[in-house]
Amino acid sequence: MNLKLTYLLVATASILLGANLQAQNTSEEVEQLRENFLDAQRAINRGNFRTAEDLHEQLIEADYVLAPYVEMSMHIGSGSRADDEQILAFLEEHEGTWLAEKLRLNWLNVLKSDRNYQLYVDHFVEDTGNKVQQCFYLEALYRLDRQEEAFEGAKELWLVGASQPDQCDYIFNRWRRSSSFSEEYTWQRYILARRAGEIRFSNYLTSIIRSDEIDLRIRAYQTIRSNPEVLENVDSFVEGGIGYSSVISQGLRNLAAKDLDAALELWPQYRDAQVVSLDDASYVIDSLLEELIDSNQTDELYQFAVDNRPLLLEEDFEVSALSALEALDWQRLLDWLDLMPNQQQESLQWTYWRARAMNQIGLSGAEFYARIDSRRDYYGFLASLIDDQEFNLAEKYPAPYTTQYIPSEYLQDWQRAAELERVEYFNNSRLTWFHATNHLSHEELLVASQWAASKNLHYLSVQATVTAKAWDFLELRFPLAYYDSYRAASEETELPLNWLYALSRQESAFSRDIASGAGAKGLMQLMPATAREAARLLDIRYQQDLLVEPAYNIRLGSNYLQRAYNRFDENPIYASAAYNAGIARVNSWLRNDRDELPLDVWVETIPFNETKNYVKNLMMFSAIYADKLGETSLLEQLDIALFFGDE
Repeated sequence: MNLKLTYLLVATASILLGANLQAQNTSEEVEQLRENFLDAQRAINRGNFRTAEDLHEQLIEADYVLAPYVEMSMHIGSGSRADDEQILAFLEEHEGTWLAEKLRLNWLNVLKSDRNYQLYVDHFVEDTGNKVQQCFYLEALYRLDRQEEAFEGAKELWLVGASQPDQCDYIFNRWRRSSSFSEEYTWQRYILARRAGEIRFSNYLTSIIRSDEIDLRIRAYQTIRSNPEVLENVDSFVEGGIGYSSVISQGLRNLAAKDLDAALELWPQYRDAQVVSLDDASYVIDSLLEELIDSNQTDELYQFAVDNRPLLLEEDFEVSALSALEALDWQRLLDWLDLMPNQQQESLQWTYWRARAMNQIGLSGAEFYARIDSRRDYYGFLASLIDDQEFNLAEKYPAPYTTQYIPSEYLQDWQRAAELERVEYFNNSRLTWFHATNHLSHEELLVASQWAASKNLHYLSVQATVTAKAWDFLELRFPLAYYDSYRAASEETELPLNWLYALSRQESAFSRDIASGAGAKGLMQLMPATAREAARLLDIRYQQDLLVEPAYNIRLGSNYLQRAYNRFDENPIYASAAYNAGIARVNSWLRNDRDELPLDVWVETIPFNETKNYVKNLMMFSAIYADKLGETSLLEQLDIALFFGDE
């Protein structure tokens, strides 16, 4: 029998053994296995390892896919009593999985407590773990006579604008006493801290300076922040050379806020003297551009950009072009577009705005609309509306999938992610899936996505398409998840179903438990206070733990969106922005006649990039979902004359 056939037979047998959990067991038996798993986890948390071991044996006998998870938890729960050899065997058996990674990261803490430097170094993976683990790794390297490596890592951790954990002090202190350290590194860190607003930490850095030269720079920096006019003594600062670059750049920023004309006059002298680094030049230019925009000096702004064009970054051209756009100064916008680097000019965004501006001044933008109206993109869809064409979704469909050629260990990881979702270990499910798919080929990722979709694991399916960059496979990227709940919410609120789907796809990608750093939860990412108010208005009981339940979250989120929609006279653009940034903030963005801007201009000039991109995505996703549902998209519903002004 040839090796390939042998492999396929073994792999298929293993897949069948693990994949048919539900087929081999009744639903009651599967639920019992899940309860045994949860009981084992609870026993470990209580320190009752005998009970956990008994339950673990039962799970092994049933070939339950989460049995290794229990074993991992017992190793972690054992702490310093864990057997290193057993851990090493587990790591080897489950290499590349989240099980192994989670155990390894926890085991490193035990090795750290035991001061087991060699074993720690052997099993630490660079760029993983927290800062404490990273710093102990560098300490371990130093103690194992690998000082050069340790000091190189220390430099990377040192050059940040905030304090690091106390664990880092050991390696920092030794590096600072070595010949490879320079007080220039302390100066760099001081500047980073000042720019990050870490004043207290920057004061600490001042106290440890051991160089008269750096001490002089710091005193000059502190003086120039309150008295930037001293920059008029150009020769003195130029004599200080590039070492005073950060002093000069901060002084020019502060001077610009007090006397913009003086700063504009001094800047070329310092620029041409070549005593300002590229990073510091960008720091100055950002400030001067901002002050010119705020003071509405449009001609001076443009001339400044022309004079400093080689030093401007793409974001500098963008913010200047947006200032012209917000003023509806179409000719000046075209001037800015001509000044941009070619690649930036040719982006979908600026191709669209070139066409719009040309039309507004009486020229034809048809050539530029034609370049993008076939693209599945926010700007492509806008161009299609202007050209009176249907949206081009350019969708692809994957071939029918089979797991026949997927290695058994891959499939077992997929099953483990699925089962962790079923027992509501949501975060571990996501991490398991990530580790199980981040190394797969494009074809394998499409199979993984289809496999997850077939089991209604919508978030996992979407994430596989993201990893694969499979942007054209819309059926997988935009699932009709929890259809009955979304349909019911759409009917109750009279909001388009495609809008509710688009919003949830943007907010959570259909991960029902996911929480933001700000505390928003669930499919529609509701803040608890917002959810409580929605529940009150709907006259239903508010329970925070129910925000992970799809129907509950969807109903409350849809109610909030409906209120925003009604508040903004049924304008889906404003309401979408309000869902992300809040109603009060959108109200502020509509003041000073901004409510009279064409809607495409209003979106493009939203001050928060997060909200701007959010609204664009919702409009694009709405078009995709509308096509799937046989509805009219939000962009198509908007009155063309309102959206595009007098065009």
